Amino acid sequence: MNKKSKKIEFFIIGFIVLVAIIIYVINAFLYGNNKTLYIFKDGIRIEEVDGKKISLYEDLTFTLTNEFGEYNTFKIENKKISCIDSNCEDKICVLRGEIDGSMDTDFIICAPHRLSVTIQ
Repeated sequence: MNKKSKKIEFFIIGFIVLVAIIIYVINAFLYGNNKTLYIFKDGIRIEEVDGKKISLYEDLTFTLTNEFGEYNTFKIENKKISCIDSNCEDKICVLRGEIDGSMDTDFIICAPHRLSVTIQ
């Protein structure tokens, strides 16, 4: 190979890398910060508690209760949510810790109370 063809190859590879970086940055800018919190109780999405909209972008502590006295207390802080208390038997939901939606497996489930939380 001569020097001219090496320069052309270097230019093409550099251009492809630059385009990939630009696409990644645009994608992260447009979609990276738009995470949505989904809380489902008995298959119904819960979007408000006591008339206040639940948002991942506002720090909040709230409790979900039902007519049987079952409750789960959640804490939203720094764009993460965790179940900090529950009166279920196994407490797996509390032991799960906080989730932030960074992985596909980020979820909190309280099977005895038929409750699930995900961030997408």
